[in-house]
Amino acid sequence: MTETPYDSLSDQDFAERIRAGIQSADSAGARWIDQKVTYDNLFLVANSIERAFGDDVWFDRFDVARIASVQQDIQREYGKPNVSDEAAANEYDKFFSQPLNALAHAGVLDSRRVSRTRKYRVNDRSLLRYIARNETQARAFLIQYLEQTLREFGWWWRFEAYLDSDQTQDDYRDLKSQFVRLLEDTTGIGSRGTSQPGVESGRIFTKVMNPLAFKYLARGSERGRVMESIPSRFDLIYNRPNFRDLNSKKPKNQTRKQFALEREQEAALLPEQTNVTRTMREVRKYHRDISEVPYSGGGKARHVHHIFPKSQFPQLSEVEENLLAITSGQHLFEAHPNGNTQTVEPVFQRNALVYKLRSVRRSVEKQDGMYSYEGLAKVLEIGYGIPRPESNYAAIKAAIISQIY
Repeated sequence: MTETPYDSLSDQDFAERIRAGIQSADSAGARWIDQKVTYDNLFLVANSIERAFGDDVWFDRFDVARIASVQQDIQREYGKPNVSDEAAANEYDKFFSQPLNALAHAGVLDSRRVSRTRKYRVNDRSLLRYIARNETQARAFLIQYLEQTLREFGWWWRFEAYLDSDQTQDDYRDLKSQFVRLLEDTTGIGSRGTSQPGVESGRIFTKVMNPLAFKYLARGSERGRVMESIPSRFDLIYNRPNFRDLNSKKPKNQTRKQFALEREQEAALLPEQTNVTRTMREVRKYHRDISEVPYSGGGKARHVHHIFPKSQFPQLSEVEENLLAITSGQHLFEAHPNGNTQTVEPVFQRNALVYKLRSVRRSVEKQDGMYSYEGLAKVLEIGYGIPRPESNYAAIKAAIISQIY
């Protein structure tokens, strides 16, 4: 009987397969999560294992590091020194061992101790291939792995409580403190080899919080505080600039707020938005020059963005629920990659729908007649080509969440 590949399973079946792997795994005491367990690292490590080792071959982190393609990928993609560089040896030990440990906890790999070295062997080739295919699937795996692990620990209800909260700094701080206690119970962090367990726990918290916030469209974690916005996919990767920084080429030595101000000044020098219709003017007036997307740059929302572009969806060009009031900088540097208004950045698009949903809810609560759930449900039906969701906040948000991959 041919095994069903993971990418042909439903989301529920995919989650069940990962849960079964977690329950059956023998990870020999390795940590289930750590700072370098990110989806791009998992993709690189899984891809290397898939190509280099057969099912009956035991290997360790040093064997993975010696694969020639891995060394090339690290230098090209991460801008890191060669794996053989002695000065970087300790960092690379963690770079390889932490994703390997997570894959062992998920049941993708078997794990055992041989003297002082941890050895691994492929246990679930089908799931390994799924992770190794591309970074999008590696991200899908990581999100499901984190959620199912937290469910196994009986901890998931705490994250659900955060989702249902106002997601304030206090809500964030409470969730983080509970997570630190979870790490102490499940990894023994602070009991050995860690001089600042609180700092380390906080960094690990971000690696768990942001992928889940990305999926469930919640405010994530950034520098020890709750984020103003939903994490982008670039907030989830290892040692790389944030999505906003990547698109805008922000220097690493400059704060995001400082750069945002400069970017708005630069955008103000560009030509004004053209072909502004009556409906677009009404949307901008309704929001009183305040961006619907949380923003620290201080610019006024003088642009109106089509969430689903009018060139592809002309039937949505004058639908208020498809129009988003944002700043010129957000429009030209974030919504449209490289300023190309014919294309829309897909993660910004998904997040934009959530911010629009919040505007719709406020409008419905005030009964001012500006927006409706029916209008936004129609936008999702046409834009994503999905069955029209019910016309209420919960159903529409669930429909947006389903568009994660």
